Amino acid sequence: MIVVHKLTKTFEKATHAEVVHALSIPNLEVAAGEFVALTGKSGSGKTTLLNILGGLDLAYEGEVYVGGELLGKRSSRALAKLRAETVASVFQSFHLIQGWSAEDNVALPALFSKVSQGGVKSRALQMLEAVGLHGKAKSTPAQLSGGERQRVAIARALFAGARLLLCDEPTGNLDAQTTQGIVDLLLRLNVEGLTLVVATHEPLLLSAAGRHLRLDGGRLQ
Repeated sequence: MIVVHKLTKTFEKATHAEVVHALSIPNLEVAAGEFVALTGKSGSGKTTLLNILGGLDLAYEGEVYVGGELLGKRSSRALAKLRAETVASVFQSFHLIQGWSAEDNVALPALFSKVSQGGVKSRALQMLEAVGLHGKAKSTPAQLSGGERQRVAIARALFAGARLLLCDEPTGNLDAQTTQGIVDLLLRLNVEGLTLVVATHEPLLLSAAGRHLRLDGGRLQ
């Protein structure tokens, strides 16, 4: 599902006097169906790596393949299609549209996917049911708990049938009980065939993952 060769990413500090190596990863492979936890201190490169794998950051050197596609060679339109249909990202801050219902938030990827307009509503309801929120379709983010908002974000990410889900601290703002619910949901989705790469410090997620990757100063340990 993921193949990385000689990936490096650098940036210059504000003074332009020093080049910082944000990532230096010679090789990395993640097989379809794996559940991988990505750990490391703040600033170690976890979010940067997830953004690259998700096609959100192309300012790097090396080769990154996701679902057999070489990301650096794709057009902006092709990358948007890839993000809608193959790889999806979920962030700690949810990024839901506040005035929209849960159903409408979940259906947002329909703008970039193959789902027919006639099937958008049924697909959105199907995804809400899959994450345990069928009865919350008309609720706005303000009417949902933190765990429910995260479930809406996951349902939206998977709306178009993505096979790889990238999560950046998905339980960072949640209490213990709600965290367990998100962990259980991710485990179930993984058992159903979804590939997961999750940046986390959460012990429950670390226990659930089948493999751990640790980043230290942009390098895998």
